[in-house]
Amino acid sequence: MEYIDITEKLEEFYRHLSAADVDRTIFSAKFGDGKTEFLHQFKEKYSDEYTFYTLYPVNYQIAPNEQIMEYIKRDLLFQLILNGTLTPNIEIPDSILLQWYVNENSFNILKDIIKFAPSILGSGNQFVAVLKGVTELAESINNQCKKFKEFKTKITEGDFEKAVKIIEKLSLKVREIYTN
Repeated sequence: MEYIDITEKLEEFYRHLSAADVDRTIFSAKFGDGKTEFLHQFKEKYSDEYTFYTLYPVNYQIAPNEQIMEYIKRDLLFQLILNGTLTPNIEIPDSILLQWYVNENSFNILKDIIKFAPSILGSGNQFVAVLKGVTELAESINNQCKKFKEFKTKITEGDFEKAVKIIEKLSLKVREIYTN
């Protein structure tokens, strides 16, 4: 088989993609014209300037139309994780998260504390009322701790973790196309 030099076409395609007025490109040719080889060489030559994500539509050919986008999302997220674009978040110490939580929820915390002030500040012979108020305050603090844990989970769960969850969810659907 004779080698065809496509260097000039690669550079022409690069100039096309780099043009300021180009925001969409349809890359099309009939079967056997070398699209895959062209893109492979383009990726090799310009890998420092572009990030490439390759999808294989053959994986979706037996899927219903409404599921194809879900499969594409799954495959893109998977590639983002594989190439290191999405990485696990750094660990944020609880002390920092607690400060953040208190700052974000200070009104609710203060409101919980203030509603027990009358029973706590009651006279000495109101022991039962004070005990009830302290118990309710403890329950309220416990509730705030639970809210803090939820807050921590929400804050520390970054794009990486979200992507993994989406991939897991979509992977269940992907298995269906291979089992049907």
